[in-house]
Amino acid sequence: MRGATVQRAEKSDGGRIEPQSYDIFAPVVYVNQVGGRSIPEEVANRSISITMVRSGDATIPIIPDYGELREIRDELYTVKWLWMSNPKVLRFDEIYREALEELQSPEGIEIDGRKVRFSSRCRDILGTMYAAAKMCGNERAVLRYFSEMQDASASEDRDSDMGRAFAAMMEALRSQDEFALFRGREYELLTKVTTRSIARKFEELKALDGEIGQYERVKTIAVTELVKAMGFRLEKASHNTRTISPFRLRPTFMNALMKYGSEEQITAFGGEQAAARGPRWAAGLTG
Repeated sequence: MRGATVQRAEKSDGGRIEPQSYDIFAPVVYVNQVGGRSIPEEVANRSISITMVRSGDATIPIIPDYGELREIRDELYTVKWLWMSNPKVLRFDEIYREALEELQSPEGIEIDGRKVRFSSRCRDILGTMYAAAKMCGNERAVLRYFSEMQDASASEDRDSDMGRAFAAMMEALRSQDEFALFRGREYELLTKVTTRSIARKFEELKALDGEIGQYERVKTIAVTELVKAMGFRLEKASHNTRTISPFRLRPTFMNALMKYGSEEQITAFGGEQAAARGPRWAAGLTG
């Protein structure tokens, strides 16, 4: 509280113990990026949590820096010589428009015989480089590099604590007695899964990876914070455990599935459209 002080016993120069007042007010903002470490319990229970979830039913328009692209054009001697030696290559505006259309295609862009759809962040970086690469005829190499970078990032996401929390949630989901009866809508059973059961599955996964001992425990509240960070709403089940709320369950689950799920899970839960568009994307499933 602003203006409040805390008393501490301090030893004075004369050796006497005297109370001292300290002003401890210091508002702090913690940014806990998805996939990172969870905020400690003693901080979380004294904080106001604001969870930001990426909108799965909207695509951020790609707006590369057109001025920067023109600078690159002027500075790349190779491109200059191409323009000078072959006037037909001088299609700057046309190539720029083609690059944006290809990268923003809902079907993705073909790389080595497969369709790849880049994330918004990846396209922001790739947009300018891809247009310049098309002018030089090296666009395949650029696309291949960014595709590998995106796949590596997805693998890191699944190996993070957030990824393990999702994997633990899926294990807890499959433990439900009614699981085999829902036929494609199994995720609805998440409303019966408790954060305590997810935490126990989380422990098993950490133990299998050798990160904790066989009998070590992970605090349920730590896993609860990971579940909340994925965007799931929680409801109180008892004094020390929570269940997942049905509020916006489907879009939240689909967003988490596309980011942290295995290819098998995406095929099983994401529908035919997700399987057809590759392991990391399911356009139209988050409405």
